[in-house]
Amino acid sequence: MDALAEETNRSTQAIDLTELVPRRRLYAPVFASLIPLACFVWFASQGGDWRTAVRRCLTLGGSYTTIAVQPGP
Repeated sequence: MDALAEETNRSTQAIDLTELVPRRRLYAPVFASLIPLACFVWFASQGGDWRTAVRRCLTLGGSYTTIAVQPGP
């Protein structure tokens, strides 16, 4: 009975996440995925066309066209 109780206690313990997913194996894929993300953010911040495309994809508010009216002759 003691062995059964001990096995039940061991199987109901919380799982250590570091044993389940080793961190060292995740470093390369995480950093590899950050490079395209950084490029995307850089392009989106630089060009007007990229910024417009990102705003439309994210369905952020804003008009498609703008016009500036200034007083003059």
